[in-house]
Amino acid sequence: MTSRTVRMLLASACLAASIPGCRALDPAPDLARAAAAIEERRGIEPTWGEAEDGADRTPLPSPLSVAEAIDRALATHPTIGREVARVAAARADLVTADRLPNPRLRFAVGIPIDGEGGSPGQAGLLAPLTALFTRPARIATADAELRAAILSLADTVLATIATVESQCAKVEHLRRQLLLDERAVEAHGRRVALLDARA
Repeated sequence: MTSRTVRMLLASACLAASIPGCRALDPAPDLARAAAAIEERRGIEPTWGEAEDGADRTPLPSPLSVAEAIDRALATHPTIGREVARVAAARADLVTADRLPNPRLRFAVGIPIDGEGGSPGQAGLLAPLTALFTRPARIATADAELRAAILSLADTVLATIATVESQCAKVEHLRRQLLLDERAVEAHGRRVALLDARA
């Protein structure tokens, strides 16, 4: 195998490795993975980040059902919005890790200086070899960070759902206690009225 053939093979390999992979920037499949994990655990299909700040000012029904409270919390909670943005950023990092820098064409010509002659002229297609060899590790790291962001989003949503359910249970308990107290006050008023009538 001649040196020219070796150079051609090396240039072809570098050119093939520099072609980017078919990864999309859209984080929708990753958010769907998080939603599937939440739906599997709690049976709730989450909707997050759909309400802009100050965009939804419609009055809430009273009393607010648990499902309505969960929907409102998932759509407006700032921590969930940050987690969704983190998933999108991790997806972009994975796309970036999958790509290599553009190859560079380099020319070198030897010029004789001291009469002994210089190196012969040469031309080569060079891709950054460090980026080529570290590409699998960069992809694996970015993929792990993306999976961690998806799990963090799912955990945040599940914790938010649990908090909303707990607070709704407390509100319902207080509402029932208030009704019992109102009935007790009414009964006490009727008793006072009877005693006044007897007197």
